[in-house]
Amino acid sequence: MANDYTGVKKDATRLDNRMFIFAAVCVIVALIAFAVLYIVGAQTPYSVIESEGPPLSGTPFAIDENAVPYAGTDVAAKGDQGCMVADDKSVTIKANSTDMDMLLLNPEGNAFNCTFEIELTNPGVELYKSGFVEPGMCIDGVAISRGLAKGHYSANLIISEYTPQGDNKINSRVEEFELIAE
Repeated sequence: MANDYTGVKKDATRLDNRMFIFAAVCVIVALIAFAVLYIVGAQTPYSVIESEGPPLSGTPFAIDENAVPYAGTDVAAKGDQGCMVADDKSVTIKANSTDMDMLLLNPEGNAFNCTFEIELTNPGVELYKSGFVEPGMCIDGVAISRGLAKGHYSANLIISEYTPQGDNKINSRVEEFELIAE
């Protein structure tokens, strides 16, 4: 009877050893995987990680080179309502032209930098994307990426606000408008 008990004890000891070895191998594999992911992540440039806006040397976004101080009073009088455009629900351009007469404004009272994007809603073609527009600055006239054939197009203006350092998006909104090419 002593021999039967000794065999069971040896089998249990072998099973415990196998479980310990399996657990140790799993821990080692997990540590190696973590180390590889850490090394690969540390070598990824910041500009690849950042997903929004145009690139800028040293920071995630560039100040838009077309932004100029806003000298008007009609739109700026609205105060600190955030980034805005003229209240028109339609914009008319010349067919096949890339020039669009549109005022994109970040009023002086706003505390955040803004970006502006214009896209056709169907088929979802991006026509314009600005860099940062600082408070008190505007883009008066937009050069879209392609001319449009005569017709009426449904479009979106996407206005996004970022912290003054440009590292975090605060909010964004979409304004729909009709783009008419004549």
